[in-house]
Amino acid sequence: MLKQIKNKISSIQIPEERAILLICIGIALIFWFLVKFSQPYKSIKEVRINIEFPEDRALLDQPPTDMKVELSGSGWDLLYEYISSSAIPLAINMVSTDVLDLNRAQLRSEIYSSLAASKLEIAEINYDEINLRLEEKLQKKIPIYLNASLEYSAEYQRQGLVGLKPDSVLVAGPISRVGPLKYWLTDSLILKNIQSSQSIDLKLANPPAELQIVPQTIKVNIPVEQFTEKSIFVPLQVMNPPPADSLKVFPDKIRITCVVGLSQYDTLTSEDFSIEVDLKSVPLNEGKNSVPIRITRQPEYVKNVSLSPKAAEFFILKKGGSPKSK
Repeated sequence: MLKQIKNKISSIQIPEERAILLICIGIALIFWFLVKFSQPYKSIKEVRINIEFPEDRALLDQPPTDMKVELSGSGWDLLYEYISSSAIPLAINMVSTDVLDLNRAQLRSEIYSSLAASKLEIAEINYDEINLRLEEKLQKKIPIYLNASLEYSAEYQRQGLVGLKPDSVLVAGPISRVGPLKYWLTDSLILKNIQSSQSIDLKLANPPAELQIVPQTIKVNIPVEQFTEKSIFVPLQVMNPPPADSLKVFPDKIRITCVVGLSQYDTLTSEDFSIEVDLKSVPLNEGKNSVPIRITRQPEYVKNVSLSPKAAEFFILKKGGSPKSK
């Protein structure tokens, strides 16, 4: 196969006049290329800043990430500069100082010393100065708050608390920025028509450049169950009754209707509730004999609690006499 290809190539004959023309064109292209790259040009290149400082210190504000310079020089020097690196590395040493202000002249000098092609000139910089500050580094663990909007389908509800794992985040950075922090938000979580328990990986809100957080993602567990309605009769308690007279209250048991999850349906009893009427502020000598009923204790997992009736009637029995409404 290779022998056949070589034979075909050797069989190709280029006329002498055309070969001379091609050689001349090639030489002309080389000279054109050399002349063009010897001429002056301008080009923009990114500057990548790297700051060295002690581990127990932290930058109050991060250096700019969009610094660029306009370089001027021959095409050959610019080509060499771009082949050497994609960005100009600018190393800044702050090991022995907490404050460093670099003006335009200093920036120009530092960038020039970092160029791979020393014959290039810096025509323009898009920053007039850079002000760098170090502070004591602080690490602090704070709770995570879930930023969520949860909507459940009909006849479904949350079963207990939403679980976050982990429930706290370690924040590190300058003491003036970390110190005031009380909590850290998650990214927004929006769920609708929830009908089953959920386990979701959720990112935490992005920190500013001067802060670092660990972890950056948590697990959100949302327990969900179906609910139903349940009715229970609960004894009515009377607070501050009249001291001398006998008292009758009607009814003595109140019907409580509530919404409860299926997992708690069988365990929910009348002992989980306390309902009462208070006669302390009721004028007993007037004709009114009804008082509102209030719930003083109920489980956290029940919802939409209602009473029937919502008020009770009381009767005061005088000794040696008949019942008398007050």
